[in-house]
Amino acid sequence: MKKILRYSLLACTLSFAFIVAALVAVADGKPITVTDLPKQAQQTLATHFKNRPTVLVTKDRNGLGWEYEVTFRSGEQVEFDKNGQWKSISCKRSAVPAQLVPSFVTTYVRQHAAGARVIELSRDRKGYEVELSNRTELEFDTRGNLVDVDI
Repeated sequence: MKKILRYSLLACTLSFAFIVAALVAVADGKPITVTDLPKQAQQTLATHFKNRPTVLVTKDRNGLGWEYEVTFRSGEQVEFDKNGQWKSISCKRSAVPAQLVPSFVTTYVRQHAAGARVIELSRDRKGYEVELSNRTELEFDTRGNLVDVDI
């Protein structure tokens, strides 16, 4: 009886481990090359991240299509939507390229957080989320109005 119980427990544990491994594999996305990215994403990388070597480029299925993620050797990351428009940029060790930061964000930072850099920037249909090097988090709507500040 003890052997049956042990084997049943072992089988359940192995099944659980297999399911978890399969879910992790699906969530991680499929490795691709930079040339497999949509043209707009390739142009963004060539223009704003040209001297940063990539370590990993992945393509992941999202409910409405594909999403892409580029990870650089420095640890910086850029996520793109199915059309190749950037969704989020994370540059923890440096700053998000200034040309990609909306002017209303730049103006706000200059006036209210002098010396701080934008180290994370993300956008969606509701607006923009910004993290500064001084750990202040800002949220703007699509019109550029400040909605929230988290200090």
